[in-house]
Amino acid sequence: MTPELVHRTVHVRGIDVHLVEAGAGPALVLQHGYPQDWHCWQGVLPILARHFRVICPDMRGFGQSDAPPWGYDKEGLAQDLLGVCDALGVEQFSLAGHDWGGVVAFLAALRAPQRVQRLVLLNTSHMFWKSSVRFWFGMRGFWYMPLVATPLLGSWLVRQRWFTRSVLAWVHPGLPWDDATREIYHGPIRTQRARASASRRLYSSFVFGELFEALRGRYRRERLTVPTLMLHGQADRAVRPALLSGHEPYADDLRLELLRGAHFVCDDEPELVAERMLAFLAPGGHDVAPVADALAATR
Repeated sequence: MTPELVHRTVHVRGIDVHLVEAGAGPALVLQHGYPQDWHCWQGVLPILARHFRVICPDMRGFGQSDAPPWGYDKEGLAQDLLGVCDALGVEQFSLAGHDWGGVVAFLAALRAPQRVQRLVLLNTSHMFWKSSVRFWFGMRGFWYMPLVATPLLGSWLVRQRWFTRSVLAWVHPGLPWDDATREIYHGPIRTQRARASASRRLYSSFVFGELFEALRGRYRRERLTVPTLMLHGQADRAVRPALLSGHEPYADDLRLELLRGAHFVCDDEPELVAERMLAFLAPGGHDVAPVADALAATR
């Protein structure tokens, strides 16, 4: 049965944030990645909403949320997410994020571990990175990032259908989006300059700042105490295995399960993703392998 979807708008850090809610029970916040909005969760939402009050905010710059010319650093986006929960009166919650939304969710869990009960990261990574040949070899899947991050050029590129289709085909071979789905995500970016600029700013804050801050050890001075599960479509060409390991000294309980599918794993395997999320989010749940064991099984 399809759950009733409730659309709401809350005011957070100077902007209006659109969100969709469904279901009842303990709160579960889902943060989408690029270039999506709340629609990315439609495949898992009917299953998760049977057990949780599911809250799906549109990140600033995307969906129906405001697209100001500021605030796309990932620490700020994590504050947006926590502010949405404040506006809804949600003190404690489980949290999941995909792609850039996974980075935002990771940072929210670092900043508010007393509020985040469990964390699920889908086809994204932690940020406990160290510079090494293996790391930079793993980063080759992000060849498109400097292009999108470049002022003027990036905002123009993300408005072009040929460019977005090329990047999406690279990161996710056989992506199962029809034209209507592509238009939901790309239409606002293609037709609204503020949203194209938001795309560029989302990437430039990382390429020209956050990446090197992480490599200099910004997050290795901290510790992830929230129980965490990484669900990873293993055909992903962007987020490579070299970016998933190396967390061991900095995370109390972080595990990995490799799934069929590629980068947009909720589109490839919605029922499987929902099943594995529920198994982990249930009290006492954690029946998956450590990261090193999961990666070793693929070699």
